[in-house]
Amino acid sequence: MCGIIGVFNDPFAGKKLVVGMQTIQHRGTDQYGLYAGTVTYHAKKPVFPVKKTQNAIGHCLHSIVSYQEQPLVGKGALVANCELYNWKELAKKHKIDAQNDAELLFKLLEKTPSNRMETLLAELDGDYAFAYWKENRVFLCRDPVGVKPIWYALENNRFGFASEAKALYAMGFSKPVEQNPRHLFCYDLIHHRLDNRSWFEFTSPVAFTPDTEHTLLEFEKIFLNAVKKRIPAKPFGILFSGGIDSVIIAAACKRLGHTPALFFGCISDLDLPEPSDQKAAEDAAAELGLTLEVHSVSLSKAPALFARLVSLIESTDPVKIAVATGIDLASQKAHEKGCKVVFSGLGSDELFGGYARQEKSPQNAYLDSISYLRKAYEKDLYRDDVLTMHHHVELRVPYYDRELIPFALQLPDTLKISAPHRKVILRKLAHHWKLSPAIENRPKKAGQYGSNADKTLEKIAKKEKYPSKSAYLASLGPKTNIPVAALISGGKDSWLAATILAERNYPLSCLVSLQSQNPDSYMFHTPNISAVKLQARASRIPLVVQTTPGTKEKELDDLRVALVKAKEKYGIQGVVNGALYSNYQRSRIEKICDELGLKSFSPLWHVDQTQELVELLSRSFSLVFSSIACQGLTRDWLGKPLDPAKIAELSNLHKKLGVNVAGEGGEYESLVLDCPLFSKKIRVDQATITMQNENTGRYDIQKAVLIPKKH
Repeated sequence: MCGIIGVFNDPFAGKKLVVGMQTIQHRGTDQYGLYAGTVTYHAKKPVFPVKKTQNAIGHCLHSIVSYQEQPLVGKGALVANCELYNWKELAKKHKIDAQNDAELLFKLLEKTPSNRMETLLAELDGDYAFAYWKENRVFLCRDPVGVKPIWYALENNRFGFASEAKALYAMGFSKPVEQNPRHLFCYDLIHHRLDNRSWFEFTSPVAFTPDTEHTLLEFEKIFLNAVKKRIPAKPFGILFSGGIDSVIIAAACKRLGHTPALFFGCISDLDLPEPSDQKAAEDAAAELGLTLEVHSVSLSKAPALFARLVSLIESTDPVKIAVATGIDLASQKAHEKGCKVVFSGLGSDELFGGYARQEKSPQNAYLDSISYLRKAYEKDLYRDDVLTMHHHVELRVPYYDRELIPFALQLPDTLKISAPHRKVILRKLAHHWKLSPAIENRPKKAGQYGSNADKTLEKIAKKEKYPSKSAYLASLGPKTNIPVAALISGGKDSWLAATILAERNYPLSCLVSLQSQNPDSYMFHTPNISAVKLQARASRIPLVVQTTPGTKEKELDDLRVALVKAKEKYGIQGVVNGALYSNYQRSRIEKICDELGLKSFSPLWHVDQTQELVELLSRSFSLVFSSIACQGLTRDWLGKPLDPAKIAELSNLHKKLGVNVAGEGGEYESLVLDCPLFSKKIRVDQATITMQNENTGRYDIQKAVLIPKKH
């Protein structure tokens, strides 16, 4: 809806804020406002006669119907990017005279003690990001999913915030960080201290809703309300792929008496296959009786498009750029057609089991949903907010509705995943609404494939002689992805996960390793953990080591200590781990990351175990088996390398005995001697084998050295 920005404890705050505001002026072109502590300015362009001031906040207004100038000033001052759907009810409840949601929020903040801020936030239904400056404190807050963005920076006693990271760069900050949406921030202008406290947490359901007709009707009611409250008074559109997510939104709008325009973006060229989503979108639009607008660009225009997207979303992650392509083109068309609001199907996959990897453990669908909810602001929402606002349209996401999320978490697995379908409850709703079998049964197609964006990236990278899509994107601009730490055990999973993230252009600022004194640690791989120091030298990445007794749950405290060290010393903003199927491991890592405001990455989650081993060899990993603990594995496995024959043996053991091919059940551990991140490889010169019984033993290294790689 808007852009917000602020800078504090800077002698040139006013001038710098204007520069930053001009960087994000596309977020709101109806009105610009600036408050400098004693004086407020408003203008039709982000140019202000600001006198010297140390503190200033600003606002770029994107008006949907009517508007009120911001910043709002009273005892304190507010800049807000908000869409509160229950503001009229709250105004009545609290007996507040307000003209819109921002004014209602401001007046609530004016009367709410800072220690009761969480109570206020719990009442808000909608999407929001705001900064409230009162006396010597500045409060920052976002909606708990993170639909509306805030980035911040605290450097050399200067503090700044903005809707987009690029505005902070423009104001002279070098390391912007995205605010965790579930944390309330408070900056103290006097002591230059930034405190934050958790105010919200996604929790597992106490009980699951039964799979009944009543459940479907209750879902219909909640979903229609989620859509209804987001429909603006002026023409609006839907980002439309023809998939079940966007079709159900469009069908809901029609049932509510509205005819939104539908928008689809793709790359179309004779040298490319026909975009697979386009035909599905055309057929679904025809069935719904709605107009579909297609915005396609040719292959020759793709390089300029990708360069613009890298700059816009401040990322060279090939998945993010490929997904961004269709959204950007569709949003541009929506703006051209006069829309100020577009709906998106974001959140459906996360809440209703939409990802293929979830089919491998449908009983854990709700745990996956919580994981995806925690990551949504990093994975999807910032990208899509920036893209839509660049084209002067506001993004609305009914699947991330405040009432719908807890309802979805309580759904039984059978209403999410039931072979051959995922997102079962959406398909049941499509059937209930008498939509065609083609719509009801259409399989999911990821946006980057359905729009031809991924294929185009691959084609251009190959033509320009880059080794990968990531390398090509890295050449398009100076912007990088956030710096991360890699949780390293010494084994194959952690190093493969780190390699994958590095290939997506995420800088690996440090490695973090827990030295567990418990050989049966619940969380951490223990065999040959000291070899991680050699691996760190081989990779030339700094290592943070934390000792832990390895007792259940206590080791989580030690992980927290290690990540705090990494955050303070190396400025990490994210953590990558090698979890494959262990919800115990992944959920605890993610919870700690969420508490610390770090983003969590699990690129191997639910990867096929045999395929993982094949991929290790294809990526030139060299590793040995460092421990065994299951029937079928004997002494002659220890210290031996992974090779195709070993993969075949493990596959046979899986068929006969149920052995996890990748060792996910603790059947074996591994030690990586070489991988793409190493500049040298490890040679083991001395090791001993200790057997507890015929099928349980360890390979302990006494002496190992780094040697040059052969090229």
